[in-house]
Amino acid sequence: MKMDIENQGDPDNDEVSSTGSKSKMKGPDNSRVAMTRRPQFWQPLRWELGIGNGTSSPQAISSALVKGFPPEDLCNLLIDLYFTHSNTYFPLLHRPTFQKHWEDKLHETNFWFAASCLMLFAVGSRWCTDERVLGDPKNRDGADHTPSPPSGQPGESKDEGPSENPATENPDSPEKKWWTAGLPFFDTARDVIQSNANPIHGASLFEVQTLALIGTFLRGTKAFPAAWLVVSTGLRRAIDAGAHRKQIYRGSPNIEDELWKRAFWNLVVFDRIGGVILGRSVGIGEEDFDVDLPSEVDDAYWEEAHGWKQPINVPSTISAFNQLIKLTQIVAFTSRTIYAINKTKLFSGLIKGDWRNEVISQLNTALEEWAQGVPTHLKWSENMSDPVFYSQSAMLSNTYHLTRLLIYRPFIPPPPLLPQSLRDPAHAVSPAPIAFPSFAICLSSARDCTRTLEHQLRTQSWHMVHIPAFVNAAYTCAGLLLLALWDLKGQQKTLAKFQDAGVVDIEATRSTAGIDVEGGDIRTVLLSFKEKMEELLADIHLLIEALEWVKPRWEFVGPMV
Repeated sequence: MKMDIENQGDPDNDEVSSTGSKSKMKGPDNSRVAMTRRPQFWQPLRWELGIGNGTSSPQAISSALVKGFPPEDLCNLLIDLYFTHSNTYFPLLHRPTFQKHWEDKLHETNFWFAASCLMLFAVGSRWCTDERVLGDPKNRDGADHTPSPPSGQPGESKDEGPSENPATENPDSPEKKWWTAGLPFFDTARDVIQSNANPIHGASLFEVQTLALIGTFLRGTKAFPAAWLVVSTGLRRAIDAGAHRKQIYRGSPNIEDELWKRAFWNLVVFDRIGGVILGRSVGIGEEDFDVDLPSEVDDAYWEEAHGWKQPINVPSTISAFNQLIKLTQIVAFTSRTIYAINKTKLFSGLIKGDWRNEVISQLNTALEEWAQGVPTHLKWSENMSDPVFYSQSAMLSNTYHLTRLLIYRPFIPPPPLLPQSLRDPAHAVSPAPIAFPSFAICLSSARDCTRTLEHQLRTQSWHMVHIPAFVNAAYTCAGLLLLALWDLKGQQKTLAKFQDAGVVDIEATRSTAGIDVEGGDIRTVLLSFKEKMEELLADIHLLIEALEWVKPRWEFVGPMV
């Protein structure tokens, strides 16, 4: 794939306007064919160039951007924060290449690169303690929607020096709204894109990267549903450029091809995760693309000087992203089968008997194979010393458990003691149970995930946590544990009534509760119920504490707690 960086973003350049940055494979000489082409049919018209494009010269674009860029020292800080806290988990950019473009001041002549820089600053601002990244809350719907963080919040610094946790810098100061961090850069990037972007032009690499960064930023706001829409747009633009086809890429590794692959896979992963969270279908099926996974070669070993090879015995930080891609393949299949709206069309004539057991068996096998294929340096352990691999392995472990919840949660049967009046009318007749203990599996995964979140929370370090995955896991597990708590509470009350009446079937009650109790004394059973509920309550409080820890920085956490 070949991109003309020098001319990109200049609609007056006919060659770039007509071809954009689409890929061209090296092939026969087409010069004679080009001579027979009539320009009026192969070049965009003037009115097409004007669509969505209020200004056409790079100089005019540059002058509009000057005020929106932060000072140089803050730029360098935000670049470092982005590559440390975001690009490590979702590798989108190649730092040496980005640094070169930045130092060459490409942002002064290319509006898409300028917009990508601004969005990089916006994302990096999440971890910045410099107040210059803050926006004015009054500019968002006329009011401040996020309450000030409470006093004594977990991780709060007790000394006078700066805290390692940026969310707790002066947490009691009402005038500092840390959830607005990055908003000034986001607003400027939005204005730049609206003033200069032209949908008639072919998609460029910088454009696709910018849309991925916008999606990343919006995931941390209350407008996170809009992130899925932006990612969907970016995915369509990437497909328009041919980034989804293997044959478009050159055989030998090169920077541009690798960046296109990274951008495409970032959008695919965000589309799958965002779609599942919002209850929407995936934007592109597995059968609709054949591009290879990103090369597991760290940024420092790109180009010919290192032969595009990762040194032996040096684990790649890109491996975690590739493992996440493979895990989201299972997520996508789950979304398109178990959560399909019209399952009669999906399974008609393809699966004999109960489709649920067949599909769940296949998903179980896929999860087991995925878990066995995780590299050693990414297998979760509390004793991991490397902060990057610690946080990456925790993210993968949590996502694995959330995927299990996604598979089995729809098949959790209603509590046997639930009154008929509270049951869903659409499921008046309960379907036959599946061959798997759905509720027990979900509860086990939620508890395992909670243990990982607990260890991350106790570190009180942003370097050890990938926040979006951390929040999604805490919120989902808390909901599942609450369901288990309410179920036990209902059984406890019913059992107490039976005890008062002098009639109780201990064996049936013990089996229904899923608690193994020695002896047949009713008091022992009730005590077991109480202990189990106390354990669930402790875990629920811990998960709420985890959400409170990140709430000041991440606006979308507010409604959860």
